Amino acid sequence: MRQTFAQDARNKQLIAVAIGRRFPELAPHVPPYRKCWMSEDYRMSIFDAVALALTYFHQFENRMTNALAKSRMRELPRSEARRRV
Repeated sequence: MRQTFAQDARNKQLIAVAIGRRFPELAPHVPPYRKCWMSEDYRMSIFDAVALALTYFHQFENRMTNALAKSRMRELPRSEARRRV
């Protein structure tokens, strides 16, 4: 999750705020900042789920990008060899 929200999120509250900025339809549901003696707002679970989904898709995209780059690197010498023949 830290890689997905590396720029603007250090804790759950800041991740919820970042998700609220990214998805305006969720912005009205961002829980208010809480004090250390207050319990966590029930709406935070919505943002936990969205953060998990965004992290999954971010990692999936990175894996696919890396796999595509590796396959292109493997194909490069073959295509150059075909041109030379």
